[in-house]
Amino acid sequence: MSEHHSEQRNGTSCPRNGVSFERSENIKITDCKVVLPPNSNRVISSTADATHFANCKGDILIEGCTFENMLDDGTNVHGTYVEINKIIDSKTIRVALKHFEQTGFKFAAPGDEVWFIKHPSPARAETNTVSNVKVLNETYMDLTFENAIPSDLKKGDVVENKTWNPTFTVRGCTIRNHRARNLIIKTPLKTVIENNNLSSMMSAILFRGETFFWFESGAVNDVTIRNNKFKNYADCGKPHAAIYITPRLGKDFDQTECYDKNIKIINNEIDGFNPRVVWADRAENLVIKGNRINLNNEEKAPFPDAPVFQLENCKNVTIEDNIHTGLKPAKVLEADKKSRETLKIKGSKNLKIRIIMKNLITVSTLLLGSQATAFAQEQPNIVMLFVDDLGWADLGYNNPVFDTPNINKLKSDGLYFSRAYVASATSSPSRASLLTGKESLRCGFVRHIYGKDTSLEFETFDKDPGKMKSRAYLPLEEITYAERLKEFGYYNMFVGKWHLGTEPYSPTKQGFDAMYGTCEHGHPNSYYQPFFKTNNPFPKADKNAYLTNLIGDGAVDFINKYDKKTPFLLNVWYYGVHGPQIGRKDLVAKYEKKGLTGKYAQYAAMIEALDETVGEIRSSLKKKGIADNTVIIFSADQGGAFKNGHLRGGKIGGDALAEGGSRVPFIIYDPTHKKMMGKTITQPIETIDVYPTLVELASGKPCKDKQVVGKSLVPALNGKKLKDRDLFMFRSYEDQNAAIINGDWKLIKYRSGKVQLYNIEYDESETTNLINVYPERAKDMLERLNKWIEEATPKELL
Repeated sequence: MSEHHSEQRNGTSCPRNGVSFERSENIKITDCKVVLPPNSNRVISSTADATHFANCKGDILIEGCTFENMLDDGTNVHGTYVEINKIIDSKTIRVALKHFEQTGFKFAAPGDEVWFIKHPSPARAETNTVSNVKVLNETYMDLTFENAIPSDLKKGDVVENKTWNPTFTVRGCTIRNHRARNLIIKTPLKTVIENNNLSSMMSAILFRGETFFWFESGAVNDVTIRNNKFKNYADCGKPHAAIYITPRLGKDFDQTECYDKNIKIINNEIDGFNPRVVWADRAENLVIKGNRINLNNEEKAPFPDAPVFQLENCKNVTIEDNIHTGLKPAKVLEADKKSRETLKIKGSKNLKIRIIMKNLITVSTLLLGSQATAFAQEQPNIVMLFVDDLGWADLGYNNPVFDTPNINKLKSDGLYFSRAYVASATSSPSRASLLTGKESLRCGFVRHIYGKDTSLEFETFDKDPGKMKSRAYLPLEEITYAERLKEFGYYNMFVGKWHLGTEPYSPTKQGFDAMYGTCEHGHPNSYYQPFFKTNNPFPKADKNAYLTNLIGDGAVDFINKYDKKTPFLLNVWYYGVHGPQIGRKDLVAKYEKKGLTGKYAQYAAMIEALDETVGEIRSSLKKKGIADNTVIIFSADQGGAFKNGHLRGGKIGGDALAEGGSRVPFIIYDPTHKKMMGKTITQPIETIDVYPTLVELASGKPCKDKQVVGKSLVPALNGKKLKDRDLFMFRSYEDQNAAIINGDWKLIKYRSGKVQLYNIEYDESETTNLINVYPERAKDMLERLNKWIEEATPKELL
């Protein structure tokens, strides 16, 4: 084929290769299918590869494609080796195309740069530029170069075209139900394999540059394999692996020198009945990290005694933080002496590492830094950041008025839940539901704690049309996530606003080992001294100290000084950005210069000060060396008191159950679940889901606490869709008092009898009441809401 730019879309079944490219550049194949035609009696879609690329350059992208039922590979990306047949003169060599299917192939043209590869070393050596090509016949050609060839070049050495190599990306594809391999990769330029579903009879991914039969070049040098799902691979009856790195070089080449380099296999889900996951021969700088490996029994393993990881003649291999579930493999690691010399192994879960010392009778157990024969992935540290009165829309990623680079970064680094709600849009109830994993109504909270009489068990509110009582403290009988995490060995630190009771019901009585900056008040008197009218937790703070920064400093100080061997839970519940709106003075001036005025300028400054502390906390985790094993959750207790973007309602105004009052920011950053980091979940969740999520992250097992209503978000971290369910909200201040959410639908109930029905997907601003358009849906949701209220309301409140 002549050189060209190409873009392919769509497709169906075809003879031979589905799509073939030779000496082509900048190729994009999107939304393409190589599959059997509908209602066809055929059993194969193509008699060879679905896609094939030989000596291409530029960028190759395959995205959103499906390749099925091929007789050969899903994709093969390679160059070509030609063998030197004769040294003609100081600038000219005769080369041969060695495989019969290469005959007539245009290996090089004037201006192409090539590598010389001189046996016995397979390494790419000197380069030179072709000045002339003289084709002698379909097999032989004479290559003349601009500069003299190496003096030690000889017959039997090989030449590889350097110019004609592509970068290669394959993402979001499904390749399955076919013979041979999903992907064969042989390009030295950047290769990214991500977010694919892979299943193959042979190895799912094969790296095999070779000068033995096919003469397809060459060694890879920059490969990332991440966030893919491998399912049932290597079942053809011959030894293979999910990922197989195995050059096949002629007898004149050194069979021990490293060939493929810089391959990263990270955060993949690998589920198969064949235990061998990575088999690497002559690989250097190989990283196998953060993968979730499951050995199933769906079929009989053809090689049941194969190790999970097999290393031969490798250098600088790192195996780190992989998790193994399912059946127990016969062996985890088999590595020869050369591979062991530079092998690094760090925490992995459920993997006992034993090294089989080839050519020796002895079986040795690898000892890690802790000198343990078995190692488990460390329990993660957990940082829970909970902000007061922070509007869903009041962060930089939703509203550029606010400068929040650190929270923006946390969102882009983490898993963002765009529809997160609180069970009650007010301070104390929201905190109670977060801590206990159940709606605040079940805990007896329908309003915030006023704290006027600390001897009371329940408080009343004269303006409440429902005349309901509400708790004055969180009972010690309630089980908090801090108490549960203590059972798993956690040290629990509380920083900031509590608002769940006075000293007898303080954080240290509810599962926390220590607290900092905490008092019984629901909000400060000022964000400068004196912060509180009574029981000021910072009596000695400087007059210029700003409360939000003091809370952040307390969190950073805890991280910096933490020296226990156990994991920690750091609960940082900010007083900000609750009123009074008093921003940090330097930041207020900044926003006034931007045109903001009054309380809104103060509010913007408060948010930026909060953002600074988030950045400082993350920085301290990194400096401490624990950022890679620390989960951060960021959320808020209710909507904001200001504009709330395009969302209706807010903290005040009698419309708190609308999106602007009850939808809150929610981010989970978990570096051990890299697959989902940077993504967004649009399914609705509630902050009651934090409790079971923390229990599962801390214990490694699903939360089975019977009193907990929330659902763990760990499945979402693993890329799974959350189950549909009803979410309920309740408060008792005004006419509007309850709501139910199911998927895209939301119903709001008023004590006066008014009912509103909205489809949030199409009407986030809740402007169109669909009660008369979908009366049956409204009736059904209202019945479920009323049933829940009756079941969840403690009799003491009535």
